[in-house]
Amino acid sequence: MMNFNFRILVLAVFTACVLSPQPAGKVVDPALFKNPPAEFRGHEMYGYGEFNLSNLSVEKIRSDVNTMAQRNFGGFAVEPNGGPPGMPSDSPQAASRRPPSGGTVFMSDEYLKFYRVALEEARKNGMEAILYDDWAHPTGMVDGQIYAKYPQYMAKSLEMAETNVTGPAKAELTIPGNLYIGAVMMNRDTFELVDISSRGGPGKPLVTQVRKGNWKVMAFYLDATFGAASKKNFEGAGATKDAHLDYLDAAAVDAFISLTYQKYFDHVGEFFGKEIKFSFWDEPAMHPIDGRMWTAAFNQGFEKEYGYSPMKYYPALWYDIGPDTAAARNALFGYRAHLFATNFVGRIEAFCEAHGIKAGGHFDQEEIVNPVPVNGDFIKLFEHQGVPGVDDIYNLGRSNPGYKIVSSAASNWDKPVVFAETYAGYRTMNEKIVYKVAMDQFAMGVNLQVTSGGPQLWSAAYMPEFNRYLGRMSYLLQH
Repeated sequence: MMNFNFRILVLAVFTACVLSPQPAGKVVDPALFKNPPAEFRGHEMYGYGEFNLSNLSVEKIRSDVNTMAQRNFGGFAVEPNGGPPGMPSDSPQAASRRPPSGGTVFMSDEYLKFYRVALEEARKNGMEAILYDDWAHPTGMVDGQIYAKYPQYMAKSLEMAETNVTGPAKAELTIPGNLYIGAVMMNRDTFELVDISSRGGPGKPLVTQVRKGNWKVMAFYLDATFGAASKKNFEGAGATKDAHLDYLDAAAVDAFISLTYQKYFDHVGEFFGKEIKFSFWDEPAMHPIDGRMWTAAFNQGFEKEYGYSPMKYYPALWYDIGPDTAAARNALFGYRAHLFATNFVGRIEAFCEAHGIKAGGHFDQEEIVNPVPVNGDFIKLFEHQGVPGVDDIYNLGRSNPGYKIVSSAASNWDKPVVFAETYAGYRTMNEKIVYKVAMDQFAMGVNLQVTSGGPQLWSAAYMPEFNRYLGRMSYLLQH
């Protein structure tokens, strides 16, 4: 790997870092560059069936952590898997998530004792630990426990019932369920919009008198059961259709924190700010329910923030409403992005800051051109995130467009560390590829790598030297 061009690259980066003005207390030490401390070296995702709650033991944990230390990893993130479902066994969601099995329930006292063993071994080996905040991914399910305890806090999609009416006439619409948002009628010729929300309500039909003209009458409501397409896609990932957290609801996120972050702090709080420096949420997003994730308090919060009700503009989410279409969509989707950033990211960051660590993680699909239906606004999300992250998955080059989005956001909000979860699901992985991926990442602003290649990567002969390489680059670029 150490060919002539690569030597020039390392020399150029090192020379630039050493000779350029450095912030106070941040002068590069050649001895630390030669043997980087743990905080800069690669951090492994301790998952891929290795931290399996179906057959976990103290001896295995100690052996695994010692193996990672021998492979020169600077730390790890425990990504638990397996074990019995974390929801009641008679719940219909338990069977659809995965078959019942023996072992340790996620976030139980027994699980947290095993987790402590991993942290104690990390301390003995001078390693760090990243607080991975859920059972597998996406973050926000607590292995079904959030659904079992707080079904009211599950994700909801915005839906619409509609009818076309030529007035004057009476119009009537049945509104499914009890999660009524409001109603609007729109003149299909002039685009006149009239808020008629008071003429309907939870559990009762919308009945209104329509004036002369061609009108579309629309009632908006929330569905807490997911669309059929989302259910099919999500079951393929091992999740249940009802188990996804409402990331837009502050109370829902607080409930999630109480079942995860708070429990971790209660049981292993002495490691916070020491071995544990930051947390890791994994692939939360707003797209699992067909891109229409919404929340009951949307209108109330919008009006408080901007001084007017958004209800009249809801038709713009489905139709052209004339010259105001783009502005209406921007206002509605913009506020939804604000809720995701402040109620999910912001509340977890506030908890972490209050307990001596930073909040970190990556979202789903960072590399797509239009993030609005998936994540809202990446720059806004990372404003509230202590350690921005990005995912590199499947193959070399796939995630490259996402690096600059995340690193630009980090630069914009003055976040010193940008990490990349890397090599998960890689079809082909060898020494050339792992170095090439790392070079791409560090050239585009990433300065800490969290490797996720499983035992294939652990056992590679080049891994100790590769972790040293990662440490050297991270040490220079985090300055």
